[in-house]
Parts: sequence; structure tokens; C-alpha cells
Amino acid sequence: MTTHVSETTGGWWGSLIQSARNKSTDAIEFMKRDLTEFGKTVQSDASRAVTQTSSTLKDTLKAENTASATARVKDGGSNFLEE
Repeated sequence: MTTHVSETTGGWWGSLIQSARNKSTDAIEFMKRDLTEFGKTVQSDASRAVTQTSSTLKDTLKAENTASATARVKDGGSNFLEE
């Protein structure tokens, strides 16, 4: 009877376990690919945001009057050193 139980256990039960393992492996591989794609997208979007912000900041600083900006820096530096 022990032999019969082992054969039954190895048969449909083993098949069920193997099927679950295969499905789990497939799900894990899918999640790995999905997370890799997500990471690349986040990295690309962040890089684009930094580039755009840098460009906007440069344009804003260029648009300011240089003399006015210099005066503000001097005043700020003087006030900082006086305190």
C-alpha cells in the first residue's frame, strides 16, 4: 500500500506541484522584466526632468539683468559677513 501511495503522490500530486512551480517561475520572470522596464522608464524620465529644469534655470538666469544679479549677490554677501 505504501508503494501505491507513493505512485499516486508522485503522479497527480507531483504534477500539480510542478505546475505550480512553473507558474511561479513564469510569474517571477515576468515581474523581473516589468520591474526592469519600470526602472529604465523612471531613470529616463528623471534624466529628462533634470535636463529640462537645468535648461529652464539657465534661461531664467540669462534673462535676468547681470548688474542687478551682481548687486544682489554683493548685498547678500555683505549682509552675511556683517552678521
